[in-house]
Amino acid sequence: MQLIVTGANGQLGSYLRELVRGKEGIEAEFIDVDTLDLTDAGATGRYFDEHKCDAVVNCAAYTNVDGAEKDIEAARRVNAEAVKNLAENAVRRGFRVIHISTDYVFDGTKGVAYDEEDSPNPLNAYGASKREGEELLLSTAPDSIVIRTAWLYSNVGRNFYLTMQDRARKGLASSVVENQIGSPTFARDLAQIILLVAERGDAPGGIYHCVNAGSASWYDFAREIYALNGADPELVTPASDYPSAAKRPGFSALNTDKIRDTFGIRMRDWKEALRECVGETSKNM
Repeated sequence: MQLIVTGANGQLGSYLRELVRGKEGIEAEFIDVDTLDLTDAGATGRYFDEHKCDAVVNCAAYTNVDGAEKDIEAARRVNAEAVKNLAENAVRRGFRVIHISTDYVFDGTKGVAYDEEDSPNPLNAYGASKREGEELLLSTAPDSIVIRTAWLYSNVGRNFYLTMQDRARKGLASSVVENQIGSPTFARDLAQIILLVAERGDAPGGIYHCVNAGSASWYDFAREIYALNGADPELVTPASDYPSAAKRPGFSALNTDKIRDTFGIRMRDWKEALRECVGETSKNM
């Protein structure tokens, strides 16, 4: 199988690169915006004229949730228009798109974990742009696969986990919101699932949810990060709100029954995955 992975320098792309290395039966090319600007329809077409593949794993995204409120068009170009360009090339050239989306397509009012049949109602520009991307992809190339995930973290780049870990190791106090609940997800776990899905070329297209099992508030997540790094979790105090440009869903946990039933995948608990991530960080220090 020949894969092309976009957004190769981000959290998911970095783990996919690591996991593919030496894996029999899969060859992969990893690209980022410095190689191809997916928002440029002409450049995208020329690229896929020259690079054949069985599937594209689209990890490229505009992920600055607050920044999207100030630059809606920038978010739309990357999260929607670029996805449409991929979809059109997939139809013309016969490859499949596996696209990564988000829990922020929901408004958080359901009160229990969202499944794939629930109606999206994004609260912010980022979520709206990601939902538009889903719709453009599946209406253009219906056999594509959309994988929604949430609260992604890793030892790569900048994310909530790394911020809290740094503060924990410095013994700094942190005030963290407790009124937003979701599904913390280790990027390595998601990358492993993406490869399993990619290898199943006959899998039904559509939307799947993939997150680590269980749910937590950002406050719960931060306390666990502190504890696993040997810091007193009491240094983390709850906050009812945090000033931000974008409104966020209060409850956006995702139900993963569909991906379990379709692919035989059972995601491990978020606390177990977090322990592994912390251990990975310690080895690299």
